[in-house]
Amino acid sequence: MKLKELKPLKKKSNQLKNLARKSPLEPGLIRYPFLLGKNPSIRKSNSFTGMKITSAEFQLGVPNLRQLPRDDLKEIAFLGRSNVGKSSIINKLCSRKKLARSSNDPGKTRELNFYLINKRICFVDLPGYGYAKAPEQIRSSWGKLIEQYLKGRRQLALVIQLVDSRHEPTPLDMMMVGWLDYYKIPFVVVLTKADKLPRSKMPNYLKTARSVFSPYKHCKDVVPFSSITGEGKSTVLHIISQFV
Repeated sequence: MKLKELKPLKKKSNQLKNLARKSPLEPGLIRYPFLLGKNPSIRKSNSFTGMKITSAEFQLGVPNLRQLPRDDLKEIAFLGRSNVGKSSIINKLCSRKKLARSSNDPGKTRELNFYLINKRICFVDLPGYGYAKAPEQIRSSWGKLIEQYLKGRRQLALVIQLVDSRHEPTPLDMMMVGWLDYYKIPFVVVLTKADKLPRSKMPNYLKTARSVFSPYKHCKDVVPFSSITGEGKSTVLHIISQFV
């Protein structure tokens, strides 16, 4: 099965509902829906602190798989569309302002950026997908790099799949979620920029988001997150701690 960059599609609610009901990559894949937020080992009160990050440093940027680190440190990968806030969430989780930096030219980051956390695990910032203005050849190379890393990296423990909370999940977002689920890669959907939504609308939005992602067996939770207010930080850190 190949992971390919798709051309952006118009947002249609019925398209997204169909994508949510079955895997966009393998018909009939999803057979065992579960209730997100009901697993006591994962979903808990937002009052806990989760794992504590005491050190974080940039390790290296990897343009191809031959240059991947050869240690056995477990890795947490951050995946999402260009400009969805991957750098911001890494900085917030690590309580650093400039550890991870976003590109001035969206869609031009072509490397897997590794950050050493607490000297024992790595955060991996994957290239953003879905930037329409990037040349097709470059978008194709991104897809191959991301696919090969996700499929073959034995150190990969968890994927943080980022989705912009201000918009419905795109067909590309749903394709990635279905692909992760097909390959039995555990992932958490993090709804970024939650501070941009009115507080009164968040409960309904979160309910809708969970109904969209709940059919995916390997989705561990759906968490609203704000790199401004810190909402969701402790929850995400706690989930990460369960996999490392």
